[in-house]
Formats: sequence, structure tokens, C-alpha cells
Amino acid sequence: MHLPAPKGAPRLPAVLLCLLTVVAMGVAGCAARPTATPSPASQLTSFHLTSFKMASETVGWGTSETAILRTTDGGAMWSDVTPSGLPSRPVAGRPSLFYSEHFLDANAGLAIVPEGQDAGTLLITSNAGRTWDKVAVPFGFAQFSFVDARNGWAMAVRGVADGQMPVDIYRTTDGGKSWARVSGVDPGTPTPPGGLPIAGHKNGIVFHDLKTGWAAGFVPAAQSWLFITRDAGRTWQRQDLPLPPGFESSEINVEPPRLFGAKDGILLEAFYQPGQTPYLNSVFQVTHDGGETWQATTPFTGSAAYSFLDIAHGFALTSQPSGGASLLETRDSGRTWTPVPTNIADEPVGMLQIVSA
Repeated sequence: MHLPAPKGAPRLPAVLLCLLTVVAMGVAGCAARPTATPSPASQLTSFHLTSFKMASETVGWGTSETAILRTTDGGAMWSDVTPSGLPSRPVAGRPSLFYSEHFLDANAGLAIVPEGQDAGTLLITSNAGRTWDKVAVPFGFAQFSFVDARNGWAMAVRGVADGQMPVDIYRTTDGGKSWARVSGVDPGTPTPPGGLPIAGHKNGIVFHDLKTGWAAGFVPAAQSWLFITRDAGRTWQRQDLPLPPGFESSEINVEPPRLFGAKDGILLEAFYQPGQTPYLNSVFQVTHDGGETWQATTPFTGSAAYSFLDIAHGFALTSQPSGGASLLETRDSGRTWTPVPTNIADEPVGMLQIVSA
């Protein structure tokens, strides 16, 4: 069944926006028999996208509060490809039935349905959502990164309290059907050498290849929370980022990097300066040596949802602390920015993806 696009969705060529509502231990996943997507799909009279990922200008994936959706016409219409047998509502306090999704291409993807902190059901498809494998996993709240169809990692959250967020890192080599814990810190114990600190909010992980990856996050202090692994997630080392002048005393939020090829990449930092005007600024850091070193570009006011087509050409949809949004374009990796006229509503935008320009 096809669903119409959400009312009020912007109609920009090749642009899709999402206004968001609010120690190695082997662990084998338990895979059930593949579950088919109901046909015809269950009737939905309205929906609100909580996430999306476009594989091309026409084909993409999305999720609503209770459904996995797929489009083949650039977001004008959406098909419900949710497998049967899932809970009818999200875990209490969650805006969506799915905690995290990761779509690799037009046909393959996965999503996790939490059943608690230490248990969940991982949904895996390789045929555009026609059938799904259901895999029992030892985590409920996790964020994923894959380097190909078989090799991936999960950062599993083990709790959040008093500025602390202990996480475990799991790895799969069979496309998510089984997982092995490769590192972690037990609550109440000191962080071992090479471990990810419990302190700090974790924003996620991203892997560049079978060995190298990053974990990024936020602590209310004047330091960048960025860690790098060179041994597939077993050990981690802090990586310092250069700060633009004037932001040395800021509280810093770091997003996971996005890589282009073997050497080039970007990451976004936000600087919080309570009591100052403006109190929120952002900057892109750029690497040309595979993430070994980073260079800060030109700061801009506000926070940003962003999308880069390559290391040089990108767009940032900035939200100002005082309200309002503007779309900026760079062709030199964020060193200079040019305003782009848009018909974007004056609402907070949580995601931006530009697939061509």
C-alpha cells in the first residue's frame, strides 16, 4: 500500500527533509524464520517520519512511530514494509517503535526493536523489505555502523545517569545474524586502559574500514569527546581536535565523522557558551589523511543538519538560537558558505539529505 507524503513536506528538487517529533565475549544471535511483509499492507491513515535515508533520488527508506516505510518516487508516496508480529506501540518514553535503523542501500537494511536495555529484536532485510529476518540480540538500545553488507558494529547503551552513559561495542561479520562483544565497561568499575569512558553522552560510532572507527559524544566541559580505534573496536584512544579561536572554554558536542574515500572526511562540532551572545556556534572539522589529523574550518552561528555530496561540496541547514533557519552551501569543505534561497518552513529540522545538486 502506498501512503501519501506528510502534509507540508517541502518540495525541493533532490532534497529530503525530516521534521522530527520530538574482554571479548561471543554472543550468537537467534535468527527466526524470515517474516514476510503483510500484503496488502496494514492501513495507515496518517504518519510522521521519525527518520529517513535516501539511497538515490527516487528510492529511500523511512520510519514512523510504528512502521518501516519505503519510497520509490523521491518521497511523494511511501509503502509500509513493516514485518508482521511486532509490538503495537513503542517502549514507554520512546517516540518510535524502532530505536535505531541502518539502511545500507536500496534493498538492504536493519532496524532494532527494543525489549529492554539488554534485549531486542533486530530486523534484517536484503530484498527491499519483502521479507525480514528477526534476530534476538543482547541489547535493546544501539546505534549501528557497517562498512559492507556483512561487517558492522553496534554501540549498545547500558544506561544513562548523572552524566554517564556506559556502552558496549559489538561486532558482526555475517550481516547482523550474530554479534560478539569486543569491548565495554561495566557500570561501577574503572575504565580500563583503552576503554571508552563511562562519562559523557555518546552520539554514535562510525567505521571507515575493518579496523578503523570513531566514537563521538559530549561532556559538559571544554574538551572534544572523540575516540579512535585501530583494532576493530577492541581498544580506543582519545583524539584531540583543534579549536577555533574564541571557543577554548566552550562545552563541545562532537558528531561522528563522515568519510569520503580513503583519506577525506568531515565531522561537525557544536560549541555551547552559556551567558554569551550567540551562545551556540558550530564548525566543521576536515581531514585529508584518513582521520589521523583534523583542521577546523569557519564557524557559523547556530546548530545544523547537514549533507555533503563529497568532501568539498556540502549543505548545512542552520537553526538559530533565536529561531529561524537558513540553508547554506559550501564548495570548499566549509571554509566559506553561501546562502541558498529555499521554501523551508520556519520549523526545527532534524535531518537533511541532499542526493544531487
